[in-house]
Amino acid sequence: MKRSIIINLFFAFLVLSLTACSNKSNWKNEFNLEIDNIEDIPSEENPTLNNQEVSNKYKPTWIDIAPEDMPYQYANMFKSVSGASVLDMPKKLLFTAVYPGKIVLMEYIKDSGRIESFCKLATCSHTNEECVAGRVGELDYRNQILCAGRTRDKDNMWISQLNNGRFEFVTGPVNSFVQGDDGYYCTTEDASFVRFKFGSDKPQLLVEKFQYIKPVILGNYLYAANEVEVVRVDLRGSVYNVETVISDVISCYSTDGNHLYYLKMESEKPALYRCDLEGNNQELVLNKLIFPTYLSYDDTYIYYSTTNSNNSEDPTNGDIYRFSKDLSGEPELLCKTYANYPVVYVLPTSPDTLLVYMNYSYYFLPKTGGKLIELVLP
Repeated sequence: MKRSIIINLFFAFLVLSLTACSNKSNWKNEFNLEIDNIEDIPSEENPTLNNQEVSNKYKPTWIDIAPEDMPYQYANMFKSVSGASVLDMPKKLLFTAVYPGKIVLMEYIKDSGRIESFCKLATCSHTNEECVAGRVGELDYRNQILCAGRTRDKDNMWISQLNNGRFEFVTGPVNSFVQGDDGYYCTTEDASFVRFKFGSDKPQLLVEKFQYIKPVILGNYLYAANEVEVVRVDLRGSVYNVETVISDVISCYSTDGNHLYYLKMESEKPALYRCDLEGNNQELVLNKLIFPTYLSYDDTYIYYSTTNSNNSEDPTNGDIYRFSKDLSGEPELLCKTYANYPVVYVLPTSPDTLLVYMNYSYYFLPKTGGKLIELVLP
């Protein structure tokens, strides 16, 4: 009974988060975990103001990482249906933001701290195909910058690639995708699993019915999930079978590249667990309800925020913590935000700073804790 309540709660929460992708009709929209529709709190009433500074007073430490050495930002891929809303690049941060009143691709220039729209044409609406980044979303970066979200041919969503400062259509249509070594692995509107080999616009059917979301490639396998199980497909053979890795889970999953993190019932309430990529060595991480899609990771810590979905006035809502990945000690409170469902991002090029998204705005937060520093859009 309690499991059913938690699943219903999860779906109710997901329904509230559909605004960012309202143009998509596929059932997979129900798993959209973007928080672009959280109730906007006017500045004069925003309780986070006492714990904020302005970004021009704070500069993160940035380290140089060559593009080919940039670690894959696994956790960022789980914040929406497919792909990321934030990408850490060698010289800039790319992120989608509401600006003004519509979702626009923005960039933070690291050496100057300047924030500007990716498209530099002041008169552009940033929402049509003529824009260099029109409707860009669901970003992916392995050895090139890719995105979904852009539409073509009667509003079908295609994969686009950044080329000479402009996102150009590559192949499609798709519902979600992840790039592999030999092509783009995609789910489609009819819930099939296909591959577009590089240079081809012809999909190769791999699995006829594949009603799973959040695909990610780890080693030789593509992992994905629905609300009750995590599965994988071996990409090496000629037959693509769906293998259950974890069953009896609640909601979705996340990964740091070495473990799978997921919710399951523990003493009649949900708790956060993890296991290895084979589904073995299961261990309790936190005995509380923490949605895996809100986890972020570096080499030492797991970062997360808390929200009491039954009480919007709970003073612990929006608390941001870090917890040792070796599961020793107790979680450490980094910041109180009083917001619902703040999203925490780890930035591979910054050893001392996190990025936080809440109430339609982005903030820097020192990894050791402290005040939020708002990234003020121009």
